[in-house]
Parts: sequence; C-alpha cells; structure tokens
Amino acid sequence: MRQGVELKMERFLQDGERTVEQMANRVSSAIGIDGRERAALFREMTAARFLPAGRTLKFAGADSIPPNCAVLPMNLDDDGTLARDTSRMMRLSARTIGVGIDLGNIPAKGCPVSQRWGLVSPGPVDSLRSLSMMMDTVSHWHRSHGHMAILPVDHPEIEDFARLKRDPLIVTNFNLSVAVRSEFMECAMRDDGGREAKLLRFLAECAHACAEPGLVFIDRVQTAKWRESMPDLSACVPCGEQFMHEYESCNLGAINLYAFVEGDSILWEDLADTVRVAVRALRRVCGMLYAPDEDVVSMSRRIGRVGLGIMGWASALERLKLEYGGSESLALAEEIGLYMGRIARDEIRKCHSGTTRSDPPTITCIAPTGGISLLASHMLGTEISSGVEPYFRESTTISARKHIDMQSAWQKHVDNSISKTVNMASSATAEDVLDCFIYAYERQCRGITVYRDGSRGHSPIAISRCGMGCADARSGEEAHGESVGL
Repeated sequence: MRQGVELKMERFLQDGERTVEQMANRVSSAIGIDGRERAALFREMTAARFLPAGRTLKFAGADSIPPNCAVLPMNLDDDGTLARDTSRMMRLSARTIGVGIDLGNIPAKGCPVSQRWGLVSPGPVDSLRSLSMMMDTVSHWHRSHGHMAILPVDHPEIEDFARLKRDPLIVTNFNLSVAVRSEFMECAMRDDGGREAKLLRFLAECAHACAEPGLVFIDRVQTAKWRESMPDLSACVPCGEQFMHEYESCNLGAINLYAFVEGDSILWEDLADTVRVAVRALRRVCGMLYAPDEDVVSMSRRIGRVGLGIMGWASALERLKLEYGGSESLALAEEIGLYMGRIARDEIRKCHSGTTRSDPPTITCIAPTGGISLLASHMLGTEISSGVEPYFRESTTISARKHIDMQSAWQKHVDNSISKTVNMASSATAEDVLDCFIYAYERQCRGITVYRDGSRGHSPIAISRCGMGCADARSGEEAHGESVGL
C-alpha cells in the first residue's frame, strides 16, 4: 500500500459485498459469456494479474456500466452559443464521466458568427472559463472532475489559452493541451528566431510556471482513426491515453506486470494467457457501456474501442533489479509492448472470427491506474506502481530525458497513447522544459507533459499525474484515480 494513501473499498463494492472475491465473482459472472470465461476472469482478477477499470468493478452486474471518459464536440450553435454541446457535457459530467473536447472550432472572440443577427463568437478562452464554472455546478462531494481541453497551436487565442493556468483559481476542472503538427515542430527547431520557435518557447515557459499546457503531436495520433474516411482525431480523454472520435467513450483495464516476474525473467506464457482473458473481457464490456447520451452509446458500441494497459511497471523493474530508464528497462518495455500487442490483436481477431464486425482501431493504451493499482497493492500486500510511472519517491531523481525515453519505448508498440508525466526538480528551468518538448518530439512520443516540483505551490501526494496536463482538482495519484474511475 502506498504510504499515506488510503484504499476506499466502497468505490469498488456493491451493497452487501465485503470482499474482493465477492466483487470478482459478480464482475466475472456479468462479463463472462460462459463458465470457462467466467472462471478465467475470476482467476485473473483474484490473483491481481488483471483488473478492469474501477467503473467496471463497481457497476458490472448492475443495469449498465458508465464509461470512464468520452470525447464530445464543442461547436457554436446557430445562435452563437455553445448550449447544445455544453448540455451534453454537463449530462456526462453529472455522471462523473470525464470529457475531452477540441476548442479549435470556436472562432476567436469577437469574430462574427451571424451577419443577420449581429452575433459574435465568445472565443475559446472565455468559453472554457464558463465551461469550468458550469462543471462546478454538477460536482459530487466524493469525486473531483477532470476534463481535457485542446486548442490547435495556430488558433489566434493560443497564448491566452496557454497562460490560463497561471491563475490557479480559474479553469480548475480542465487539463490543457496544445495540438501541434510536425511542420510546426520542424520550423521551431530549424529557426531559433522564427515565430514557431518563439511560440514553442512561450509554451515551455507556461508549462514551467504551472505544469500546463502539455503538447499533443496531433498528426501522430491519426493512426487511431477508425477509418481513413473519418474526420481527423482532435481530442483525447482527460489523461491523454486515448484519442477518439467525437462521441466515443473509453473502456479500460490494466495488466499487473509485477505479477509476471519470477526470479530474473518474465513469465511470458502466463502473460499471454492473461492478455487473452483481458481482451475478451474488455470487448464484452463494450456492449454494456451506457452514458446519458444516445450518440455516445451508439458510437461507442459501433466502434468497440478498448484500452488494455499496464500497471506495476516500476514494481516489476524493482523486482528484476533493473534501473528505471536504463537501457535494459527500455529494451524490456519494447519487448513486452510488442508481445502484448501481438497477442491482443490475435485474440480480438478470434473474437470477431465468423462475424461481419471489424476489429477496433486500437486495443492497447497506457492509462494511469491510481485506483486499481491501490486495489492490487491491497490484494498482494506490496506496493504496485501506477501505470508506466516510476515510484513517487524516485520520480524527481530520474532525469527528464530518461522519463521521455521510457515513454518512447512503450509508445513504439502501443496502439493509442500513453499517460505519462515528466517529473522535474524545482530547480529545472524553462529551457529544460523546452528541451523536454523537443526531445519528446524527436523520440516519436505522441504527447508530452511536464511537472516541475512546486510549480503548483505544493507537492502532490504522488506526482503521477496525467499524460497531457493535469487539472488542479486532480493533483496526485489517488485523486487522479478518483476522477477517472481507474
């Protein structure tokens, strides 16, 4: 168990349940299609080798399972307001579903949107301030909200957007990220005195000051598109691990790598068996997801995207006596990622054999696992680290480039994206942050977030924050897990 972090079992148990075994029996009975599947899933869960997301653990066996997060559109209505899409977002937020939005379709403040009625755009920055305040009206005493807002780097309001988090009292319900394309990064790196270089440096200064915004290398995430004919992906879930089409929701689960270490080696065959069980379980959950929006339900079930990830990576490395970020750990990350991806893709094809259903566009991603890694820690009696992050006690002692090397190693064979934060000492400079931005781009990452110790005025209980910037309401691993249900 993590020091100073309390596991709240009620977040996973239904009325009348007292033990993990009771929970696992309910979940496996609801998800497994036959006795063999139910027994296999029960076995994997009670051994803490695989755990679905907290929402699935809590609600499987009830009428439906709410998703962790979704992506929604955010466009002006004919009357120049955001009433339609804001209403959708509030309905999902009221069910504690995190929402990712792209603000790029909102024209700059004052731009005409209706010549006939003389209406002008409120602009994305003022709109985001209003959205964040609205989210406060649907907050729950037991759960903080976390959403994601992305703005393209070429939007006229990009500088105002980037400096929003310098005031810690506004936009507290959103993580902020800036979408940049390769052309922008290449120009910024080639011409140190050019417009792109100056803007990238400004973004680094903002991130140095308050840990936001993060960067999204948006052209690299298009491999997650369902079909080439679909519009480009422009938004992701609040922690950055899943880029999805508008109206999609995510269905997550994680394999505990610590459980597959024996001596100085990985139990590869056991890992393969667990991956197959996990893929089948997550695929089944897709048909059980429900959100208070018909478009979200329809799109989510139609595409059937799943997000199989990992937890316990730092714990596994400690057990193997390997340095986090060292060459051996990077090589192992690539090997495991390739192996899990191949087995997962093979299993999903078996699931769809003989049907007309196409495979989901992405199967693997790496999300933060605040809640379920705490549960695994409780079950195994030892600390299980969250997601792909190092232990908190080590996070700022590892060089920024080693953090990025680890993210890059996993990204090579992960279908979607990775929730990862580059933790930096308080003495880090804006130039150090700029170096992280450029190095992450060079290492083929899909996004980058930095957190400089003390830049939020305090050190969170655990700085394993999120992949693309973190809302103030969700500082720390446990708060993070609370906000997204993992």
